[in-house]
Amino acid sequence: MINEIKICLQHNQNSLLAKSYEISNLSLENLTNQFNNIIQWANTLNILDRNKNEFSLSVKKLLEIDQTSIIISNNNQNLENQLKANISKLDQAVNKIKFLEKDLNEKEILNQQLRNENHELNEIIKKNRESERLLENEKIGLNEQISKLQKKIVDLQQRLGAAERKIEENRKDVENNRIRSMDKLDDFSSMSLDEKKEYLIQNNYQGIKRDVNEKKLCIDGIYLSNDSDYVFVCIFKADCIKYLGIFK
Repeated sequence: MINEIKICLQHNQNSLLAKSYEISNLSLENLTNQFNNIIQWANTLNILDRNKNEFSLSVKKLLEIDQTSIIISNNNQNLENQLKANISKLDQAVNKIKFLEKDLNEKEILNQQLRNENHELNEIIKKNRESERLLENEKIGLNEQISKLQKKIVDLQQRLGAAERKIEENRKDVENNRIRSMDKLDDFSSMSLDEKKEYLIQNNYQGIKRDVNEKKLCIDGIYLSNDSDYVFVCIFKADCIKYLGIFK
C-alpha cells in the first residue's frame, strides 16, 4: 500500500517537472493562451477542494478491521451525498424563484403599461364624449336658429304676398279710376250730379252702383281730375273741399 502511494507521488513529481519545463520553454506566440491553459490545469490540482471523506472511507475500507465504522462512514457519506443533492435542488428552486420573480416583474411592468394605456384611452373617450355633447348642443342651437329663420322667412313671404296683393289692388284701383275710355267724356263736367251718377252706373264704374243703390250713400259731389284721367266721388263734403284744388 505504501509502495503504491510512493509510485503515485513519483508520477505527480514527474508531471510537475514536465509542466515546469513547459513553462520555461514558452514561446512568445500565443503566450496568453498558453499561460491560461497552465493556470486552468493548476486550478484542477487544488488538494483542498478534493473530497477528503472519500479518501478516508477508501483507507478505512482497505485497512479497518471493525466493519461497524465502515457502515457508519457509508451512512455519513450517503447523508452527505443526499445533502449535496438537496443543496443542488435548493439552488435550482432558488434559480427558478428568481426567474419567476423576474418574469413577474416584467409582467407587472407590462400590466402597468396597459393600465396607463387604458387610462389614456379612457381620457380620450371622455374628451370625445364631451366634444359630442358640445356638438349636440351646438346642433340644437343651430336648429333653433334655423327654425326661427324659417319662421321669419315664412312671415316675410306672407307679408310680401300681402304687399304684392295690395299693390295689385292699388293698381286695379288706379286702372278702375281711369275713365278716359268712357264715351261722352267731354260732356262729363257739364253734367249735373244725378247725371254723373247715372253715367258712372251705366259705365259700371267701380262700386258706384253698390254705394248708391245698395248702401244708399249720400254722394256730395263727383269731379273729374285736371288731366281727365280720373274721377273722384265725394261721399262727404270734406272730401270735396280737400280735393277742390285739383278738380275742374
